[in-house]
Amino acid sequence: MRVSAYRWHIADPVSFDKSLRVEIERTGFIVDSMGEVVSEHGSRPDFWSTVSYWYQDEVAEPWCEFPSYKQRVNPEIVLHLSEVVGKMKHSPGVELQVLPYNRATYNKPWFRVKNDKVGEWVEIPFQVTDEGTYSIAIFQHLRDDNGVWKVLLDGKELYEAGQTHIPGGYCVTNVEQVPHEEMNTTLDFFNIYRKNEQEDYIYGQRCERKIGLFDLKPGKHVLRFVCVGSNPGSFDHKTGKPRYNMTADVISLRKFPFEKEFIDRWIEAVRDQKK
Repeated sequence: MRVSAYRWHIADPVSFDKSLRVEIERTGFIVDSMGEVVSEHGSRPDFWSTVSYWYQDEVAEPWCEFPSYKQRVNPEIVLHLSEVVGKMKHSPGVELQVLPYNRATYNKPWFRVKNDKVGEWVEIPFQVTDEGTYSIAIFQHLRDDNGVWKVLLDGKELYEAGQTHIPGGYCVTNVEQVPHEEMNTTLDFFNIYRKNEQEDYIYGQRCERKIGLFDLKPGKHVLRFVCVGSNPGSFDHKTGKPRYNMTADVISLRKFPFEKEFIDRWIEAVRDQKK
């Protein structure tokens, strides 16, 4: 999960004369790949980055060489879909559109797969340079005229390609009831989070959705989206027909600073400590 937070010390300043040391406690819930809570307050292998500044009464002199951007940030492949339309393949029945403005999208132009029926598809290619474990996420553009789309990676179902996310969140009872091959195979692009009827109807909402963890080798890869249905709320008010479009903003592939096997060993170590 990607989280940004700010902590200001205006009302409760932290004063120091020569130096200040700040530590981050990486503890919290630890959940294994099957959604089982291993610990409610255990040490976690999270990756944190931070920046801080302070006020002083004289000019500060540099005391060390500042790390480069690549040293400070995990590698990430970012696909702005409105900019990579020319690289995509699609079935004859869909139209790929880049529309001029939308307040909810990152670059303001927005990408839509205009579609009228189940079974149509679009393929989004991407290139991997460094082998490793990648967390793939899509920033969905949720709208009232969108449908439900299935996701495949390199022609494989997600559960075959890597570790998919669990339906309904990390709920053990849901995992026990759903066959492994049916876990998180679809993404609903319908906007169920309407907060402002007029704004959401015009612009929709941007929502990051995790696809899962996958071990990727260097070379070309493809994410394939296949329309499998329509949300019950997504229908044309004039004709009553269901709608099957897909709109999205960005696909992100973040490379883990450590291998997935390391996470598994970490979780097992925490489990053993609790015995």
